[in-house]
Amino acid sequence: MWLTPNIRIKALKNRRKEAIMNATSANDIESRELIQMRSAIEGAITAIMMVDRDLVVTYANKSALSLLKKNETVLQSLYPGFKADDIIGTCIDMFHKTPSHQRKILDNPANLPYSTDISVGPLIFNLNISAQIDDHGSYIGTTLEWQDVTKQRELDDLNADYKGQINAIGKSQAVIEFNLDGTIINANENFLQALGYTLDEIQGKHHRMFAEEAYANSPEYRLFWEKLNRGEYDSGEYKRIGKGGKEIWIQASYNPISDASGALCKVVKYATDITADKLLSADFSGQIDAIGKSQAVIEFNMDGTIITANDNFLNTLDYTLADIQGQHHRMFADSGYANSQEYRQFWEKLNRGEYDSGEYKRLGKGGKEVWIQASYNPIMDLNGKPFKVVKYATDITGQKDALTQIAKLIESVKHGDLGMRINAEYYDGFVRQLSDDINSMMDVITEPLHETSRVVKKMADGDLTDRASEEFEGEFAVLSNSVNACLDNISKMATEILAGSASLSGSASEIAKGNEDLSQRTEEQASSLEETASSMEELTGTVKQTADNAREADQLAKEAHTEAEKGGIVVTEAITAMSEINTSSKKIADIISVIDEIAFQTNLLALNAAVEAARAGEQGRGFAVVASEVRNLAQRSAGAAKEIKALINDSVQKVEEGSRLVDKSGETLTSIVAAVQKVSSIIAKISSASQEQSAGIDQVNKAIVQMDKVTQQNAALVEQASAVSESMSDESNALTELMAFFKVK
Repeated sequence: MWLTPNIRIKALKNRRKEAIMNATSANDIESRELIQMRSAIEGAITAIMMVDRDLVVTYANKSALSLLKKNETVLQSLYPGFKADDIIGTCIDMFHKTPSHQRKILDNPANLPYSTDISVGPLIFNLNISAQIDDHGSYIGTTLEWQDVTKQRELDDLNADYKGQINAIGKSQAVIEFNLDGTIINANENFLQALGYTLDEIQGKHHRMFAEEAYANSPEYRLFWEKLNRGEYDSGEYKRIGKGGKEIWIQASYNPISDASGALCKVVKYATDITADKLLSADFSGQIDAIGKSQAVIEFNMDGTIITANDNFLNTLDYTLADIQGQHHRMFADSGYANSQEYRQFWEKLNRGEYDSGEYKRLGKGGKEVWIQASYNPIMDLNGKPFKVVKYATDITGQKDALTQIAKLIESVKHGDLGMRINAEYYDGFVRQLSDDINSMMDVITEPLHETSRVVKKMADGDLTDRASEEFEGEFAVLSNSVNACLDNISKMATEILAGSASLSGSASEIAKGNEDLSQRTEEQASSLEETASSMEELTGTVKQTADNAREADQLAKEAHTEAEKGGIVVTEAITAMSEINTSSKKIADIISVIDEIAFQTNLLALNAAVEAARAGEQGRGFAVVASEVRNLAQRSAGAAKEIKALINDSVQKVEEGSRLVDKSGETLTSIVAAVQKVSSIIAKISSASQEQSAGIDQVNKAIVQMDKVTQQNAALVEQASAVSESMSDESNALTELMAFFKVK
């Protein structure tokens, strides 16, 4: 660096501080020092230039002139007219893009010394600037040390770039350095974390600590280090062992490094942990291998030609690889489909990178028809362009055949044929299991239906004693129990109807017998009334002859008294008979009501039986006929019962009317008896009261006529009741005969 002389006159002393010379002439000393300094500056390797306060060059040493001459061509291209030899007296502003900036710095010596790089075109100069201070401390100029650092800065930039790249690599990759003998110099954090070590645990140890023992002791490992010591790099995927035996896969390069002299000095390894990728790749590979073991796999070029196929595919279609390799996919399709627009669109879709999946019919060797469940998968290259198609397929021919048989089975069941079964002889796996299960299900369904059908057929034949098996479960148990309950109800109903018809028949017989007795008594009553009428005629004649023969009148009065008493007895008996008829009629009405209720219950049970028979379908048709007949019979019984009830009710009303009239006749006869009793006492008065007696006799005659009329009506009603009871008895017998069709327990 240029220094401005600042000389002081002083004594010269040796190391022991002994005076060896006294300065006698300051000028001599100053001149000598200036000469020494000028000589040193002039011969200095460093290019030195001096400028005054106006930045005009006042001095340039040889090195400075040499530097300027060396770059004169470049400087002339920038500053036309520039000459290195004319640098003295030139202002240095020409070398700066912004002279004001440098002047601002150089104007104040406090800013000095100052060092900077300036770019002059393609050149870069480093400037070291210092102040020139005179004896009085005045700032008189500056000294500039120039150094051409163009190549140095380029090298610095290059080194900075290298360093940045290496740092970037160190951030993303594992880096470790080795001596040429394999001992570890250093390792970055990525490497240490990947293998689970600290730097202290590995520094100074040999690389073999990361290798499996067998590999570390192998010739291959020795050749590996010999290769590196020849300056040859090595790269690839390496299996290494981390702390605790941890297995790691790395993608790495081993790079021999040379020093400035070109001699090898170390090996640097850059590595990326690919353990996860290797595991993932192994997983993918394992999955693909597993798919290949269980599925048919075939590969095609994008034009449809066959690349390869696995054994599962070849066995499914009965081909060998030699039979199909290089052939087109259309060999597996029928000609109609292979020549269709749909087939062309199928391959166009795959060439667009779109997969296709579904069920496909394919043709094997010899035209063998095969059904497959498959997916056609375009495989992409690194640019995302499909370069081949891989098909994964499963043979579903058995499933297709099973589905066809199942469809036929379902159709036969719809038509009531439960005897069909699936032929699963050549199936296996799930299809075999499904077919066997369906056949078992059909057996389970058929057994309870056959059992109930058997029982219903017997019921249709009138046998109500059999019952369905109770060994079934679920809905089948409900079915068999319902059929059995139906049989129990019908059997109970039949038993009750038989008992009711028997009771009805007995009641009808009793009614008929009562009607016969009533008819006989009614005839007797009519006969008595005739006798009474005759007596009344005789009484009339006697009354007329009263005056002539009192004794005869008295005798006749006695006879009349006797006959009147008899008539009273007859009337009393008639009243009793009428009461019994009324009571019997009410009983008949009650019985008819019971029959009507039985008929209603029979009709309801027959209706339920018809509904159950309809549900049973064809098997219940016979029972439906019987149920219909029972229903018709019940309806006829109900109709007959209603008619009988109506007749009985009418008979009851008329009997009640007859009873009223008979009661009235009884009262009249009682009066006659009283009158006859008084005949003896008033016989003497007969003559005088003959007209009154004649009028009374007329009234008696009218009453007797009325009684005779009522008696005739009663006789007619009795005949009708008798006819109805006989009809009811016939209907009851017919019902008994119909119910005898059923066999009950």
